[in-house]
Amino acid sequence: MQALRAADAKQLTRVYFHFYPLFQQAYENLGYPSQYFNDRLIEVIDDMLKAPDVQGPIELIQPRSSTSTRTAIWRRVPQGRSF
Repeated sequence: MQALRAADAKQLTRVYFHFYPLFQQAYENLGYPSQYFNDRLIEVIDDMLKAPDVQGPIELIQPRSSTSTRTAIWRRVPQGRSF
């Protein structure tokens, strides 16, 4: 997030519009031929902006199959917020 805050918004916008056709084609190739990448991007950004501001470290545990969190709130968040 710090990198995005520090970036020049106009430059990011130019880069995004320049590469948008590639983003859209890749999105279609992923199996979304009748949907727009930009619409999904806006949904994900809106969802991330709603994410709680967690204070302090998040304790991780190692179950048998994959890493998960003990913090219950992180078990409920959509995938776009979980990175």
